[in-house]
Amino acid sequence: MRPAREHAPERPRLAHFLAGVAAGSVNAVVMNPGQAAKYALWGSPPGTRYRHVVAHMWREGGAAPFIRGVTATVTRDAVFGGTFALLRYGLPGVMGYRTEQQGGPRNRFWSDLVAAAAATALSSPFNYVRNIKYGSPAATPIASDAATLRDLLREAAAALRRGGALDALSLLQQRLRLGWGTLRTAVGMAAGAKAYTWLQGLLEARFAAVDAGSGDGAVRPRSVAVVAPAKQQQHRTSAVAAAAGPS
Repeated sequence: MRPAREHAPERPRLAHFLAGVAAGSVNAVVMNPGQAAKYALWGSPPGTRYRHVVAHMWREGGAAPFIRGVTATVTRDAVFGGTFALLRYGLPGVMGYRTEQQGGPRNRFWSDLVAAAAATALSSPFNYVRNIKYGSPAATPIASDAATLRDLLREAAAALRRGGALDALSLLQQRLRLGWGTLRTAVGMAAGAKAYTWLQGLLEARFAAVDAGSGDGAVRPRSVAVVAPAKQQQHRTSAVAAAAGPS
């Protein structure tokens, strides 16, 4: 996030959001083919090898099964990355503390936890669409992302009319898998961010120490180079005096 802050110092929140969106989008495009094959492997008989699943997907639909769900994955990861980055750097100010203050790292963990939970909840509808597409057979036409979300909203509206708000919320919680999975993701992201910050500080301290040590060593050759001509001049003077002999 540091380059984003340097390039847009007057709009740091926008920079954080855009950096998170870009990171999530790139990650989604790169990882989607492998994720699609892994999801197909989960639905295969026990003992099926990963390469056999990949070969079967290719025979059934060519490249299409590997890019299936990529739009939902990109949207999900972009929403998650943008929300997490924005809240991660915005919540400390809202909560009234700075990370360099006493207790800042502990408060940072809780703000990261809240940011990751919110990002998971907001991106969960697109995760639902992604799972629907991954679970469809390779040669089967599937509905668009928007159509899948509309079907989900219709189900929730029907549950609302049938049993009230609790039934609708229960349906959405089950479909979107909000609960322990959300908490697990939030704790994992917060712990990962804390480990990253700790390791970053440790490595920066080590590199600073190495740079300081190499700076001391860099002075020595220059001092030797300066002293050497003086010694040569002293030897030449002694030689001239010896050749001249006593006066």
